[in-house]
Amino acid sequence: EQHWDSQTELGFSCFEEGLVMAEILAGLSMDTQTLVAALIYPSLQSGDLKLETVEEKLGKAVAKLARGA
Repeated sequence: EQHWDSQTELGFSCFEEGLVMAEILAGLSMDTQTLVAALIYPSLQSGDLKLETVEEKLGKAVAKLARGA
C-alpha cells in the first residue's frame, strides 16, 4: 500500500514533493523516465514504496534513477 500523504523531511506529502521535483526537472527538459523517478523518489525514501515494485511496474531504468545509481 502506498501512502502518498506521508510527510517528507521538508514537511510536504510524498506526492507534493514528487510533483515539485518533477516540475523543476520538466523545466530543465528532462526525459520521461527521469520525471517518473522524481515523482516516486519521496515515496521510496519514506519506505512507502519498494524498489522491487518500481522495477516490476516501471522498469529497471526508472528504478535505477529513483535509487540514485
